[in-house]
Amino acid sequence: MKLITTHLNADFDSLASMIAASKLYPGAIMAFPGSWGDSIRRFMASPYYSWKLTKPQEVDLNQVTHLIMVDTKLASRIGPFSQLIASNPALKIDIYDHHPPQPDDLKGEIEEVRPAGATVTILTRLIKERAIPLTANEATAMIMGICEDTGFFSFPTTSSEDLEAAAYLLRCGADLNIASHFLKEELTLEQFEFLNDLLRSSERYRIRGAEVFIAILYKDKYMSELGTVVQRFMDMLKIDIFFALVKIGTHSSLIARSRFKGVDVGAVAGEFGGGGHPSAASASLRGMSLLEAREKLLSLLSEELSQMEEEVSAPSFSAEGEIITRNPTLPLFQNLTSPMREQLPAELFAIIETISQTADVVPINAFLVGGFVRDLLLKIENVDLDVVVEGDGIQFAKTLAQKVEGSSKGFPQFHTAVVMFPQGFKVDIASARTEFYEVPAALPVVQESSLRADLYRRDFTFNALAVRLNKPHFGELIDYFGGRRDLDEGIIRVLHNLSFIEDPTRLLRAIRFQQRFQFQMEGNTRKLLREAVEKGILNLLSGTRLMNELRLIFEEEHPAVAIQTMAEFDIIKFIHPHITYDKTMGRISDNIEKVISWYNLLYREPEPKLWLIYLMGLFEGLSTSERQEGAERLNLPPKESKTLTAYPEEMTVIITKLSRGKEAKPSQIYSLLHRCRLEVLLYTMAKAEHEAVKQAISLCLRHLSQVKLHISGDDLLKLGCSPGPLFNKILRKILLAKLDGRVSTREEEVEMAKKMIK
Repeated sequence: MKLITTHLNADFDSLASMIAASKLYPGAIMAFPGSWGDSIRRFMASPYYSWKLTKPQEVDLNQVTHLIMVDTKLASRIGPFSQLIASNPALKIDIYDHHPPQPDDLKGEIEEVRPAGATVTILTRLIKERAIPLTANEATAMIMGICEDTGFFSFPTTSSEDLEAAAYLLRCGADLNIASHFLKEELTLEQFEFLNDLLRSSERYRIRGAEVFIAILYKDKYMSELGTVVQRFMDMLKIDIFFALVKIGTHSSLIARSRFKGVDVGAVAGEFGGGGHPSAASASLRGMSLLEAREKLLSLLSEELSQMEEEVSAPSFSAEGEIITRNPTLPLFQNLTSPMREQLPAELFAIIETISQTADVVPINAFLVGGFVRDLLLKIENVDLDVVVEGDGIQFAKTLAQKVEGSSKGFPQFHTAVVMFPQGFKVDIASARTEFYEVPAALPVVQESSLRADLYRRDFTFNALAVRLNKPHFGELIDYFGGRRDLDEGIIRVLHNLSFIEDPTRLLRAIRFQQRFQFQMEGNTRKLLREAVEKGILNLLSGTRLMNELRLIFEEEHPAVAIQTMAEFDIIKFIHPHITYDKTMGRISDNIEKVISWYNLLYREPEPKLWLIYLMGLFEGLSTSERQEGAERLNLPPKESKTLTAYPEEMTVIITKLSRGKEAKPSQIYSLLHRCRLEVLLYTMAKAEHEAVKQAISLCLRHLSQVKLHISGDDLLKLGCSPGPLFNKILRKILLAKLDGRVSTREEEVEMAKKMIK
């Protein structure tokens, strides 16, 4: 008996190669040695799949006399069928593979092993040479293997032989639309979450001149098609070399991808006991933690890469690959000219130099201040320039605007101005000023003053930093209050004991910065914050100012943690006294974060109002009248107030109808959801416990809402239909039919319209 098999964790190239081998070995049985991914499972369940696969346990190993191995030549990768090699010395072995040689490779009587992009490419050439006919289904399945392993011919391992094989398969009837459908499927919600985790956890390294990205992830449960998500991540960020170190439960693995010829990830994975080819590989990690695996990985990459190039903003290595520093403290320089030149866009640095030159000509003392300086030291991108001058800021803005042929607008009551540059950049200019508060929480009274007084009025020490712009001291860091030290130590510290009393919005800003930078409030600042809350100081804020600060918190990367912190400090009660934070609210806040991350990765319009979704989570336990009171407290517009008052009833209807046992048709889902606000749909996804509800809303947002008709009212006029309500009725019925797949082409839509008009 002849047996065709492939490697464990089979992909489309494995399946395609088995199908191709069955053409070369008529009568042979095909059997996977282990599992396969969701994409293959979907393909096998479709009408396009027509091959028989024998389960491993149904194969009588005593009857196998001839083993045909495809897409691998390692006995360790064919699972239970490796017993054949150990127990049958007379076993005939033929091998077809495109992976690089390894020490443990088996030897075959027939060996077709070449560095093509896909193994099925090699088999296709043999089929063509022997003039073996292929059906359209066979050609389609085979071209899917080539497309997957070459990234639709974009990977550097793609060869001319892959293109020739694909051209031949197309002539045999291969359908690329079918291939694209199964290879480029939409990611699931869990996969989107994994993709988002990759975005958050990846670190960039420059090793001997090459950029390498490494992510370390710890997950609770298994998720299929990890390689697909990794590939999507690389495509999104245009990454050439990427390694994901993932621990799921007790199992740890390495997933490796490379488009860079200088890095053979198959060889790298081989050092961990795994394998693959130069552009894609994987390995199970045994006997080491993920951090130990990263150390070994960095050492291997340093040895493999050939050219040294150090970079200040990335980890650096010695010539031997030894790590010098990975998480360095903030740079020790006191002049920030070099960091500005290296980190900022060239156009922006040129603007800073122009401001410097203008200040010297006027003459006036000019400084970069605030968040721009903080983020420059933290190596965070920030192109919003805030300039303070010791003198008339409005007049300086006019002079600067004339010099650059831009425009300026002054705000005399605040001693500030904005300059619009021809390139599109905006720069805020302010006179150095001091502020005093006639009563707590009121807007400040502003007077011109010195730079030191200007910095002292700010919220936290790390926002009270400045950079001198006048020569010969251009770039010098000015730090009167220890802000540089607090940045280095990850501390949030107010400048004086009345800071929160003077401006209660600083309470919320402290929480926002704590979450954004993963900093900690120092002891006295926490004490002052609690005292301000106990005094009820936030009640003095207008609804508009309170909502503005909440909106900024809800637009941060992890609002769920900030909401929990607000609850710990008892700040939530100032939104509405009956809001109670519990485990359910915490879970919903976490789910909102995941759902929004998933939606953002769809790149759909319009963008949701994040603050509205998080307010729904906070208002969940309130009565209708209490939600109305909360909306009035925050001075929300009528439309948003109405949404916050009515959303629980709307959400209940959605969940009730979609969680029934019978699966809803696409047209039914669309009819139920298409008039709902996007924010309500996303919140319902976060709140719902039934998977059917989440999948239905996902389908609507991903696909159903994007479906458009080919025909329009003009077509109905040509068919003799008079304008009126009937137009919309006909077009809606045709749209619902299209959603359910009953019509698809323009001709079918026109034919349906004719019947309805008659």
